[in-house]
Amino acid sequence: MKINLKRYEPPKPFYKMSIDELLKYNEKCKRLDKIYFTRKRGGRKRKTRNRKNRKTRKRKKRTRKISLQIKKIEVEK
Repeated sequence: MKINLKRYEPPKPFYKMSIDELLKYNEKCKRLDKIYFTRKRGGRKRKTRNRKNRKTRKRKKRTRKISLQIKKIEVEK
């Protein structure tokens, strides 16, 4: 993430600011620091939904077809 330094610029010079303004500016900078400098922990990676289908191609089941053909032949005899 690129840091936008313009956000850190005070609205007026520090020597002209009152205590309240300095406190507000300080809180603003803390918030920006938190956004820019806190390390984001890598959560668990989500697996793809299509993982089963992607991993191997599905093979056709042949046993049922063959057994049906055998039964058909037996019936015809």
